[in-house]
Amino acid sequence: SLTRTAIAALNRGRPKASLVAFAFTLSMSARVRVTLARRIRVQGRVRWLALPDSLTIAAAKGHNSRRLNSHNTLPAGRYRLSLTPVHGTARSLSFQIG
Repeated sequence: SLTRTAIAALNRGRPKASLVAFAFTLSMSARVRVTLARRIRVQGRVRWLALPDSLTIAAAKGHNSRRLNSHNTLPAGRYRLSLTPVHGTARSLSFQIG
């Protein structure tokens, strides 16, 4: 889930990617790949374009919280944040800016 601080920051105009903070729970420690993608239209079809704000983190068993490291500005649009543990199933959440 997104943290309360992240939700408040994303409701303002043109936030930085570093304000995207999220929390998640793991049943065992694992490396987790975090990917931020923006929804775009290409020739009338909707696609998700992965942004360079992705990272891999070593997460402990239980509750974890992190934020993206990039300082890129996020323009208005719909975004998808995906967390994929190594040898696990990806979980995603979507949010909109603007």
